[in-house]
Amino acid sequence: MSQASRVRLANELRFRATREVDMFAEVLKAYLGDECSPLGSSHSTQPIVGEWSFDAGKALSVAQVKDRNSSWRTLRSKPVPFSWAPTATKVINFHVRLSLREVSGDAFVLSWDLDTTDVLMEDFDHVDISLSGCAVAISDDDVELLLIEPHTYNAAGNSSIGDCTAYTMQQEHPIFRSVLRGEPLRCILKMRSFMSKHSETLRSI
Repeated sequence: MSQASRVRLANELRFRATREVDMFAEVLKAYLGDECSPLGSSHSTQPIVGEWSFDAGKALSVAQVKDRNSSWRTLRSKPVPFSWAPTATKVINFHVRLSLREVSGDAFVLSWDLDTTDVLMEDFDHVDISLSGCAVAISDDDVELLLIEPHTYNAAGNSSIGDCTAYTMQQEHPIFRSVLRGEPLRCILKMRSFMSKHSETLRSI
């Protein structure tokens, strides 16, 4: 199966020109490589592209705060819905968000966040979900790519994230400036699911 046919849309992707589409396609091809595996396997990777948006006013207030400490709260994006069908008759709905937080000085990190607020825990008894990927900013003939801190949710109900030092950005970074302007972030999401008993179908809605 070709890589192009394996990529799913989480929502609408908006571009200002055909050139931006071509540049994004090149980034997508280079980033995903040959990691995709069939959805029917017990360990599969679902490549997804979509847009995640933050409230620009809240993001601007975060950037202007001078007295930050370890209790500074995380800013979360608007949710993007997904569904998972462990069987032919059961569908589980959940959301994926981006989280923006300060880690040191003027350094910020974007991380994936699996929102299971309205999901029964027994629905996840046989699945581990791992989220990783990147945000892509395109301007003129320049492309900026920022790795997004991964997130893993396992069947025991525990969640974990990666080492934030590899994913930091400053306020001058094009991705951060896009957030401040209220522009949606174009993202490439690699959603890996580890199944133990059920057949697997993961799709965006």
